[in-house]
Amino acid sequence: MAFVVSDNNACNPSIGQITAFPQNGSGAYTYTWTALTSGGIISNPTGAGASHTIANLFTGQYQVAVTDVVNNITFIDTATVRGDSPLVLNKVVTDEGCQGTNSGAISVDVTGGSGFYTYTWLLPNGGGTANTKNISNLSPGIYSVTVTDNKGCSVSTTDTVGTSFAQPTLNITSQIVKAGGTSVTGGNDVRMCIGDQVVFSAGSGFDYYEWNKSDGLNTEYSQTVSSYVSETYSVYVEDTNGCSTTGTAKIFVVYEPNVYASNVNRTMGQQFQQVTSYVRGDTTAQSNVAGNEVSPYDAQGNSLKKSQFVISASELQGAGLTENTTINSLAFDVVNPAGVAFQAYKIKLAHTTAQQLGAWQSPANQQEVFAIPVYAPVQGWNTHNFTSAFAWNGVDNLLVEVCYTPIGNTWSSASVRVNQVATANTLTNFSNSANTCSDPVQNWQMGSSTWRPTVRFGIDKVEVLDTIRVCDFTTLNTTDDYDTYTWYVNGVASPTAALALNLTSPASVVLAATDAASSCVMYSDTFYVALDTTPTVLATSNIVGALCAGDSVVLSTPSVGLASYLWSNGDTSMTSTVFESGSYILEARSANGCAGTDTVVVNVNTPPTVVVKLNGKTLTATDGSLASKVNTCVQSVLLPFGENFEDSLYVWTQATNDQLDWTFNSGATNTQFSGPNGDFTTSDSSGNYYYLDRAGSNSDDNKEAHLISPCVQMIGSNRPYMTFGYHMYNGLYNAANPSSDNMGTLRIEVQTTDDAANYWVPLWTKTGHQGAGWKSDTVDLTQFAGQTIRLRIVGKAGIGGPRSEMAIDGISIIDTANSFANTSGRISADIICEGDLLIAQTISNGSTQFNYVWNTGDTT
Repeated sequence: MAFVVSDNNACNPSIGQITAFPQNGSGAYTYTWTALTSGGIISNPTGAGASHTIANLFTGQYQVAVTDVVNNITFIDTATVRGDSPLVLNKVVTDEGCQGTNSGAISVDVTGGSGFYTYTWLLPNGGGTANTKNISNLSPGIYSVTVTDNKGCSVSTTDTVGTSFAQPTLNITSQIVKAGGTSVTGGNDVRMCIGDQVVFSAGSGFDYYEWNKSDGLNTEYSQTVSSYVSETYSVYVEDTNGCSTTGTAKIFVVYEPNVYASNVNRTMGQQFQQVTSYVRGDTTAQSNVAGNEVSPYDAQGNSLKKSQFVISASELQGAGLTENTTINSLAFDVVNPAGVAFQAYKIKLAHTTAQQLGAWQSPANQQEVFAIPVYAPVQGWNTHNFTSAFAWNGVDNLLVEVCYTPIGNTWSSASVRVNQVATANTLTNFSNSANTCSDPVQNWQMGSSTWRPTVRFGIDKVEVLDTIRVCDFTTLNTTDDYDTYTWYVNGVASPTAALALNLTSPASVVLAATDAASSCVMYSDTFYVALDTTPTVLATSNIVGALCAGDSVVLSTPSVGLASYLWSNGDTSMTSTVFESGSYILEARSANGCAGTDTVVVNVNTPPTVVVKLNGKTLTATDGSLASKVNTCVQSVLLPFGENFEDSLYVWTQATNDQLDWTFNSGATNTQFSGPNGDFTTSDSSGNYYYLDRAGSNSDDNKEAHLISPCVQMIGSNRPYMTFGYHMYNGLYNAANPSSDNMGTLRIEVQTTDDAANYWVPLWTKTGHQGAGWKSDTVDLTQFAGQTIRLRIVGKAGIGGPRSEMAIDGISIIDTANSFANTSGRISADIICEGDLLIAQTISNGSTQFNYVWNTGDTT
């Protein structure tokens, strides 16, 4: 007997099946099944056929009796259905210990089923983990796992990981002990006066404390710490469960204000220090939104942006700047800078007398003070420390220019705080479409505004410690670390409640500065401002008016009895002898150390260069280099000039600095496809002409031949012109194939003989195949009337070898008016006749007024 058995699994206990196949019988059988295991159920215990199947069997042993109907023989056999035990999941869930430590864990153990399992976890964030029975380092949350055996049976569970111990709460408090014993309770951020003491407490209930300073030194392990100075602490605490937390505590100590003075008498040896000075405009601070072009930080797309604005001298003086104050930095108050970056960012400063910007300003004295390849602004004050300091002259207004290109093709979201000065003047110009920072204004679209950015300067001043000596006046400044300011001058409170105080008389001064957050009122030391008088200095010249080259000028001053004198050319006496034009500055210092200045302007006239010409030809010049460079003429001829190369009386020369020569010829050339068959002027083979011989040669491609005429004096001409014949024929030229045009270029050039630079000026040019036969053309020479010229025939060979032979013939120069009165009876061009023109030409030294006196008495 043979059986086919299907077993049960852990999730299906009654899917077993047995099929019986009798062997070696007649093939006709009956079947009777019996369950041998208690509880076994057979739904179809009998049957007939070659085989028989019973199904939906529980796990157990089953017997079958099979009778061979033909042979009347009965056989008995048994078969067994097996099955897996149910899946059982056991788990251990561990909560995290201290809040925030993520130390939770879940461990599962599974029995039953096939014994081969996979694990599928679902985490609180919706993600999963690798196939594992244990997971750890868990944060609080709900976790699910499904375990599946290799027969598809599964079991699941969902559990929550919690927190065993909450994170401890740290509440840092402070106790400020002030002078006199009073105390003030506060939090973890303390502002206190110098001399106060602060005690910070991390609170009770912790087992461990650790305080660390920002410098990493002197760790303390107590509940409290104390300090007298500005400091930042970080504190770490642990409770009895081992749970920890951290916090910070800050101390800002408000010190006495420092006071700085300008216009200091430098002979006293004081050292300059940088002080911040604000220039706001009016008292209304506003932030312009993105797109408001007043801001030097707004721009469209990645186009270059330019912005300039003007600050008046009175505002600068009110902010504490004086003559020769050195400006070291410039800052803008930036709003909403996130994601904004600029490239090629530049700042320029210049003096200007303009009170408003009706047009774009481009002063010659503009100075680039700051440049950076890439710059990303941050929220608040953005300070640009100059690479070269700028000295304000104390008189003119200040022009500030900013130029840059935003990175990225978007509008800049950054802006700066701006103010509207109490005037309707245009204070700001801007553009979004300049090509370069040096673009003239007409190349881009400009806008303007009466608003202007709020700025602050870093300037050099001297700190006042006890007595300070200044020259005539001073502006006192302090820093912007306080909220209100009161200046006491000779014991009386000044009405000026600002960062700066102007003094024009000696005084005893003390500054009271109030810090609102700490209620500290801090007083500077009382100091005395002594005023020294600046001497009046006058510088004069012994010669009044314009001077001639070679004259000497004695500069002097009547200001006698001063301690020292210094001229800008380095002389250190009361007088200075000079020989050149310029502005000469005298600085004279009195015994008290204050210096006065005056300026003398000396103008020395340079004589003009005079060039003497006869009939347009240079004879001599006061500048020898002009005369020596003038071309000399081997032969000079007069108008009318004609050249047909038949028994010519004229000398034509082949240039020595070219690569080819023109060939003198009559009749036809030796080539089949190019060159003339005869003369232009005689129209037969007996006449002569010049041509480029290209027979069988390709090595001369793109080379030039120059043929130079004698000098032609066009004395007495009014409207001269030139006619000539030329031949440029390529017999293999095909209009449908432009590349077959290999003729080359024929050019006629002219040079005036008094051109010291030896320039050849192109008059006429033809390039390429011009058709069969000789052609003629005319060139106007009116611009050279009355001058002496030379012609140059330039032939540039093409790349066609024998297909690029060009020729020239029949050159003549005549005058439209046929007026040659000045040439009548003149044997040669070098003969001087009555009526010839002798001219003195001046090359200006800058003046436009000249007088002429000839030895004949003529003054024209």
